[in-house]
Amino acid sequence: MARMFGATSAFGAAGATTASNTKVGAQIDTDGGATSAVGAAGATTASNTKVGAQIDTGAGATSAGGAAGDTTASNTKVGAQIDTGGGATSAVGAAGATTASNTKVGAQRKLGVNPAGADTGVGSLGAAGGVRANTAVGVEADTGGGADLLFHVGDLSYATGHEAEWDRFMEQIEPLSARLPYLTAQGNHERDYPSSGSAIGVGDSGGECGVPTQSRFHMPTCERPNTQPCVSSPRPASHVELSIDAPGPVPASPADDGWYSLSQASCHFLVLNTEMPSSNGSRQFSFVEADLAAVDRRLTPWVVVLGHRQMYSGDAMTPQNGLADLEPLLFRYHVDLAVWGHMHYAQASCPLYHGRCVTHTDAAGYDAPIHLVVGNAGQPLDPLPVSLAPWSRWAESSWGFAHLRIANATHLDVDFWRDAPLDRDATLAHTLRLTRSFPRVET
Repeated sequence: MARMFGATSAFGAAGATTASNTKVGAQIDTDGGATSAVGAAGATTASNTKVGAQIDTGAGATSAGGAAGDTTASNTKVGAQIDTGGGATSAVGAAGATTASNTKVGAQRKLGVNPAGADTGVGSLGAAGGVRANTAVGVEADTGGGADLLFHVGDLSYATGHEAEWDRFMEQIEPLSARLPYLTAQGNHERDYPSSGSAIGVGDSGGECGVPTQSRFHMPTCERPNTQPCVSSPRPASHVELSIDAPGPVPASPADDGWYSLSQASCHFLVLNTEMPSSNGSRQFSFVEADLAAVDRRLTPWVVVLGHRQMYSGDAMTPQNGLADLEPLLFRYHVDLAVWGHMHYAQASCPLYHGRCVTHTDAAGYDAPIHLVVGNAGQPLDPLPVSLAPWSRWAESSWGFAHLRIANATHLDVDFWRDAPLDRDATLAHTLRLTRSFPRVET
């Protein structure tokens, strides 16, 4: 796959990295305009502009989401969404990072649908806490160095209160995060803690309560009450400055909610915070319903939902982790893929609803969401259950990553790759293909 990066930006823990008149960072290689970059806890700049978590490309400018720092690129509009045309890119993730790759953005226009031509390439690095060095190298090699987005959906560093682990983790991901937008969600090892507002409250974050994650990675969360999508807003919510010396409790903020959405090319992405309540009546449930209902399938025919704790995995026949109320929404609004982490293995389902495979399709070829577990890139692996659920179509407990490639408005592939030593290439373990008609047909 073609490399699509020029000069790269640093993924720093502090300080700014600048590049004047260059192609920067995780840039999308444009034919007619500017590029983008991603920062982490520091600013990455290129040629006189401001960019947030979105780019609204017109005559060739592009950009992508920042992480705990400002990302800039020339001639871009800022927002919470990437709204590109013709041949843009995007990403998907799981219990680790998800990278998007293998597309070139030319002189884009706002419409992001091209039923025949290449549209979006997305790679996914599933990391159930931390990232193995050879996994990061494998992802970079698989995407040809040309990834466009990366989602790391929970269990980032497994620091659980030990700050040195965050330093080590940030260094581990730098080969990827210096080149592409590094979008995150909060998992149990970032946010879970008793009496902290989290839904489960066991204590898995070691007392971090999301603060180190929210301080390092600024995502395009919407302003409170955060019950409606804000992908068309000029910019996402501002983030609360945290101070360990401030008296009283840390103020609640949109960053602590942690759920958000964005669109890029022909795909809409909705990131959940599975550590927060999502049952009917919760603010997160309201956001999910409003966001999915607002998707224009003429512009973004593909819809992918991501979250850390899984709805289905292993031998489970009912939704897990308090996510049951969300399942009807995924089905009603024709979500194509639901990507999860938490379990330290890889798995793919049939089109699945209420624990059963759906075999009938509508006129557009839609049946039900396919659930993917991609939690096998970092921490020690979990064994697979002795007997997998009847809905399971493939599963493997080995280190690796997944690569989601959106060819156009009608074809999508997910490749699961096995990890390999640093001096060898990753090997392909499994491929999933989805085919839909376009335009999508309302049922």
